[in-house]
Amino acid sequence: MTILVPRAGALRQKAHRMVAKVAHEMAEEVYEENASKADAWRVLWPNHRAWVKAHRVYFLEAARATLAQMLTGTLPEHLKEEIKDALVKDNAFRVVREKGNGLVH
Repeated sequence: MTILVPRAGALRQKAHRMVAKVAHEMAEEVYEENASKADAWRVLWPNHRAWVKAHRVYFLEAARATLAQMLTGTLPEHLKEEIKDALVKDNAFRVVREKGNGLVH
């Protein structure tokens, strides 16, 4: 069994680049949807970028699930391989995330 460990400089990261990008996009969508439905949302969170930056971490597991679901679709094989690679590499970040949240002992 191979254990992937994030590079020393990557320890500041919380996720693989592809997973982080999807999580960021999900946070963007949630902000926009809430802002379009409720004026109070923009009053509470007037800074779109700040909200997304503060909350995108909460979308990492949903991003992983979305990417995993994409593997069942009709994507070209090279894209599926990129997604698989990202999910495998993200597992190392995931362990660090879970330890940081007290989920792993």
